[in-house]
Amino acid sequence: MGGKSYMGRSWSLFYIVITFLLMISYQNCGKSSSSTQGSAAVNNKEFVLPSAANVCEIEQNFVSDCATNGDFNACIFWKNPVAQNGAAITPAVTRNSDLSSLQIQAVNLTGFNTSNGCLENSSFDFKAYDGSGDLEDVCVSDQKFKFDYQGDTSGRVGSVMGFHCLNHQKNCMEESTGSFFAGNQNIDVHTNADFENATWDFVNRRMEMGRTSQGNEFALSCEVFAHEMGHANASYASNFKINEIASADNIQNCGTASLCCVDEKGCSWAIYEGLADYHGGLLYPDNTHFLETYVNDPLGVRECGLPRSMDLNNFLTAEQSYEACNTLKGEIHLMGRVYASVWWEVRKAILEEDSTKVSEVDALFSEHLTTLTGDDDFESALAKIKATDQAFFEGRYSARFEAEFARRGI
Repeated sequence: MGGKSYMGRSWSLFYIVITFLLMISYQNCGKSSSSTQGSAAVNNKEFVLPSAANVCEIEQNFVSDCATNGDFNACIFWKNPVAQNGAAITPAVTRNSDLSSLQIQAVNLTGFNTSNGCLENSSFDFKAYDGSGDLEDVCVSDQKFKFDYQGDTSGRVGSVMGFHCLNHQKNCMEESTGSFFAGNQNIDVHTNADFENATWDFVNRRMEMGRTSQGNEFALSCEVFAHEMGHANASYASNFKINEIASADNIQNCGTASLCCVDEKGCSWAIYEGLADYHGGLLYPDNTHFLETYVNDPLGVRECGLPRSMDLNNFLTAEQSYEACNTLKGEIHLMGRVYASVWWEVRKAILEEDSTKVSEVDALFSEHLTTLTGDDDFESALAKIKATDQAFFEGRYSARFEAEFARRGI
């Protein structure tokens, strides 16, 4: 996550030092549509894309009596409590906050293990840290996952949030892009961890969702789950090549718990952060802000003056992002905002011109993940986008990406 440990900055001080050492030695859905807009095939891979735009969007479904309504088996939050509220929550969310008036996003949780009632399947295995710091399975006997957030020291609400969000993400991306590379990988997901961060640990291949000292869990934010699983999706898509940065000469340690690109051309982990934000945007295309509940602000987090929102960064240049932090020039999450916004602006333009083609942009995004490596920068990523576009879509989007990258000074 950033300076402190915001979500995008997926490393605490201890964690980044240990993980960087491990890195050096490491070798290696809501809407649906039955109609299709066409298919593409390359390298013996064929996929059929839906004609509906924003297939992955998680829509609001507020049911005031969700807690007692038998038509739904889970009551969670839409995106996160502050985003759902549309304003800061007073006082700010803590472990003992009464959020019952907001915990009304009614869903029917599917994909869990019906034989034991636990939040687990071939893709994700959820466990929550209890009040003593031990990991526990999240299971029910009646297949109803309705837990009150207030006083939930075991972090079960966050696990239910995450299970719904990640299974939705997997299913909709398979439908809208033809691929979800992190699917069926039996990824461990731990909620209510005792550190102020949210991480995808690509070495041990698990996700850890922490909390603040007040008990404000990152697991209450679906966009955080989507971001971290976006990291995982890129790791698996590239066969973990994007994580191999030991020999990269365009990325360096900076500060005590940060990674920075060496110049305005960017680096692989700026790309890695930006593509993770894009994953989050697919679930909330009309609200691309991040971490509203963490900072108790409906506009989300800002770092070094830059918002964490693809829509609000539509004029951000590579130079501006590189220079944003005097002491952390080229910090990867700040530079990642440029990469995310480039993709988002192309997507928005296509959405406005011909919504039936937007799934092609998302499919192009998904396929380009397979080409990324640890020594990439923005310029090499553009070349890979164009090559993938040529292979799948006869290059119809390449000029748009060239223009958008150029507009950002790349």
